[in-house]
Amino acid sequence: MKLLFVNPLLTRLNSPGAAELDTFALIAALRRLGHDVRVLQPIEVDQSALEVTRFYHDYVEEPAYMPPLPVEAVRFELSMRDARRLTDLAHLDGAGWTYASPAFARLVERAIQDFRPEGVFSMMSFSWGVAKIAKQHGLPCVIRSQNNEARHLLQENGITLANLIRFIGKAAVERHVARLPTVVAAITPDEAAFYRRIAPAATIEVLPLLTLPDLLRPPRPQTAATPLHVFFMGSSYNVPHNRAALRFIVDQVVPAVRDRDPSAFVFHMLGSKVPPEISAFAADDLIFEGYMPDLAAFLQDMDIALIPSLGGAGMQQKVFEPLCRAFPTITHARVFAGYPFQDGVDMLTGETAADFVAALEQLRDPAARALLSQGAWARADALFNRDAIDGVLSKIVAALV
Repeated sequence: MKLLFVNPLLTRLNSPGAAELDTFALIAALRRLGHDVRVLQPIEVDQSALEVTRFYHDYVEEPAYMPPLPVEAVRFELSMRDARRLTDLAHLDGAGWTYASPAFARLVERAIQDFRPEGVFSMMSFSWGVAKIAKQHGLPCVIRSQNNEARHLLQENGITLANLIRFIGKAAVERHVARLPTVVAAITPDEAAFYRRIAPAATIEVLPLLTLPDLLRPPRPQTAATPLHVFFMGSSYNVPHNRAALRFIVDQVVPAVRDRDPSAFVFHMLGSKVPPEISAFAADDLIFEGYMPDLAAFLQDMDIALIPSLGGAGMQQKVFEPLCRAFPTITHARVFAGYPFQDGVDMLTGETAADFVAALEQLRDPAARALLSQGAWARADALFNRDAIDGVLSKIVAALV
């Protein structure tokens, strides 16, 4: 099937985040399944078409039997001061307007005329405007939503008058996502249920992060080693919910663990841009590792994943990746967003720092860690193996025919 793949602006070209990696894995999966994919990629003023194309070719797995991925990287002129923003509540959201604006619509329409696709994929819910354009051209469309934009706004930035006004626009965006496309590819069961409440007759499929099949590992061997090495992976601490989780560990969990037994654990905090007021607490048992270029090699020496989730929507890779790698994992229950992981079998959950400390104490027993490692592997493999995810993706594409 000929598919036009429309992606939002890429904010950085040095290293992809979880959203970009999911996008690249989705493109690779579509091509591996035999589809002819062309990417329409808008670019920032300071980006060149050549470097953006190279970025794709560096990170999208290229099937040997297919030609290089065609990427059309183009700029467009956007005005935020346009009276047409008043014609739809979803236009009040800046991102929603960006990808529904006449300037962006012209890019999509030109790509449709040039490529003559049989269907359109659009990434992120704020790109709902692409589905509207596809519909006008008689084309079926998939929106791949990676989080509930309205809910995410309030979780990340709090409830203020300004945010409530922005929430109105983002809530309108989510209504369009439920009703406009042929298929909504929601990232979690909870998100799928949200869209079904808005549009009960809509075709909605749950499509997990497409990076997960490559992360699956067998159960990890456990020993009676002391100290145990505990890690938290937060990518960038510019992200509010990552920063909140880091503070939870540094301010509450680590001091309580030290009070019990200061030699039992060493905590490793992975991720960039740790605020100085937090990194000032570095110690022999609390190490700020920064960005880790070879994550897999570093994790070989780790024992336990401690991944609080105090906020944030969507499917948080920092939790699901350790589970796929079969780490005994301690987290908050909220993060599973409807995925059927079982507390005490596949992982441990808690709400308070005391809960997390008690869970760590429980995992000093190698047998307890082995049980969770086995459970995490079995559950993650059942949910996120390549055949399962390819099956969902094939079902989504079949719905476009």
